[in-house]
Amino acid sequence: MRETDIVALEGVFEAIPSGLIIATLQGEIIRMNKSALSILHLDPQQSFRHISDFPEPVLALLSVVTDGTKTNIKRAERTILLPDSNEPSVIGYSLQTSPLESGMMMRVLIFSDISRVMKDRLAFDKIREELYQSKKLASIGAMISGVAHELNNPLTGISMSAELTRMTLERLKRQLGQSAEPAIITKLDAALREIQKVDQSAKKGASLVSDLLGYSRPSKLNLQMVPLISLVEEVTQAILTHPEFSQVQILLTLPDPEEFMVKDACLVLVDRVKLEQVFYNLYKNACDATGGKGVIRVSYHLLKRADKTMIRVDVADNGPGIDTTALERVFEPFFSTKGVKGVGLGLSISHRTVEQHGGALTVTSKAGEGAIFHVALPLTQKEDLMNE
Repeated sequence: MRETDIVALEGVFEAIPSGLIIATLQGEIIRMNKSALSILHLDPQQSFRHISDFPEPVLALLSVVTDGTKTNIKRAERTILLPDSNEPSVIGYSLQTSPLESGMMMRVLIFSDISRVMKDRLAFDKIREELYQSKKLASIGAMISGVAHELNNPLTGISMSAELTRMTLERLKRQLGQSAEPAIITKLDAALREIQKVDQSAKKGASLVSDLLGYSRPSKLNLQMVPLISLVEEVTQAILTHPEFSQVQILLTLPDPEEFMVKDACLVLVDRVKLEQVFYNLYKNACDATGGKGVIRVSYHLLKRADKTMIRVDVADNGPGIDTTALERVFEPFFSTKGVKGVGLGLSISHRTVEQHGGALTVTSKAGEGAIFHVALPLTQKEDLMNE
């Protein structure tokens, strides 16, 4: 082979984008290209004559070269933390064993960083799954909407009939007055109680229909600038007047103005009514989780990102917590841990409402340690509004 051919092959060797390491079974490096150093985040000025010269994280990959139990590997992957990296990289590699003229065995390791490919693949799979779920939910939504409309009219009729029956029975009770036999009055009172149960059940059904329609056809947002901390305080004060919360303690922790900002400056662009409903649902869930006698703690946090700043409101309870299985499904429509008492739409609707506002509703919990729901929303400064 001519010297010019050797030079040409050397250029090809270095031009290969994949990492290439040729070594003996004993780990002595015969040849290594620049791509290998680049992929492994190694200093090109450093000398690597043996596999043992490489830093510890890289050895997890290169140890395959000296592993006599493996001769040829067509395709494999290994996740390692490369030098000066904050997150692990996925390295795809192959190994080929070939004899030299001297009889010595040569190991050829070819590898590349496929982390980006893996991330793109996972992102694609996630998008495909979300599209599938969107189509499925759209079909379910259309069905729900039709069923809800069919149920609405008879439920309204039942409620009206119950109200008319109640009025008739009360009028009859007044007309009979004290002259009526006690047994008759007792029966009238029992009938009134039953009619009240019918009316309550009809109204509960109508409320469920309303939730179903709201879930299947989310209404347009009526956006306005709202001081978030003030909104949470107002919802808290209003909900504490409800008898259901008479034994619940809600502790509001205001942020330190020096570290945070004054509360009137914590502006968010939201649909006030819908956001109030979100916090009502979170309070209601916390109340149910603690049996109506627990402690709910509310705190605020700033999340600074490259493009925007988020304000996060944490609503924590001291209930029994949520087990791992339920935690994965807590925002699914019609999933409930309350048995017959729960419909399973409150958190699902709240989750979608927060996402409609460009935010996120998440939860962290451990069984026996309570649950914390996190409402994160984009923070809007007054200067931003002036620049629009």
